[in-house]
Amino acid sequence: MMILAINIILGLLPAFVLGASISTNADEDEGRRRNLFFLVYGLWALTLAGWNWMRGNYIAWVIIWGTGGVIALASCVFTRRRA
Repeated sequence: MMILAINIILGLLPAFVLGASISTNADEDEGRRRNLFFLVYGLWALTLAGWNWMRGNYIAWVIIWGTGGVIALASCVFTRRRA
């Protein structure tokens, strides 16, 4: 149960950072903010995948975070190429 809580709390951390960025009313366009969020979330998800793997937690967490990280980074790369 503790592993579940830690993974959920750490998984929400980039969303809180994005919310703080939006609330500051920074003069950034929406596309740049989205790309930055995908970059941060992708790197953070891969970090959590590695952390879960090294701690010997359930393989499902490694797969979930690893897949989420790769998808987020791929989305960041593909949206950057279109722009």
